[in-house]
Amino acid sequence: MNDGTTLTPAGLDTGHRSRNQSAGVQTATSREVHSRAPQDVGVLTPVTRVFSVRSRPALRVLVADDNADAARLLAMLLSLEGHDVHVAGDGLQAVTLAAQIRPQVAVLDIGMPELDGHEVARRLRRGAGGHEMLLLAVTGWGQPEDQRRARAAGFDRHFTKPVDPTELIDCIDAWRAVLGVR
Repeated sequence: MNDGTTLTPAGLDTGHRSRNQSAGVQTATSREVHSRAPQDVGVLTPVTRVFSVRSRPALRVLVADDNADAARLLAMLLSLEGHDVHVAGDGLQAVTLAAQIRPQVAVLDIGMPELDGHEVARRLRRGAGGHEMLLLAVTGWGQPEDQRRARAAGFDRHFTKPVDPTELIDCIDAWRAVLGVR
């Protein structure tokens, strides 16, 4: 980052964000899906944000969830954000696919068959590039103990379903800045 500020995965969990203010940074464009009040002009609302089109390079994203509809919806959302998204339907498939595509971001459900999300996270962290990857838990399990277990398994951030799309996208965008991908 050009402003001297660093952002680590731990910073992503606290909501700390830094933005590169240098000239030439490309920004999101938005397709309107509903009319906005005059005072909202220029603001990306959650509804319009979901339908934004990014002009920045894509990140390789792995989405793993045994709920096919949830995985498909999340993949669609991240694809609309311009990312190169790959989907796995269980934990074993997620580990195998990750070895092939070397994702920069992995969004994992916890309660998957074959290997649960915690074991997938541990294996991804041990693998090549595992410490240069953003690991996000997206799960129905949201108690403090669940969050602690996710952190211990290697996740950078824990999201409880239903996930706020804007929060998830902002987290991935912050990681994009950490990687220096513009």
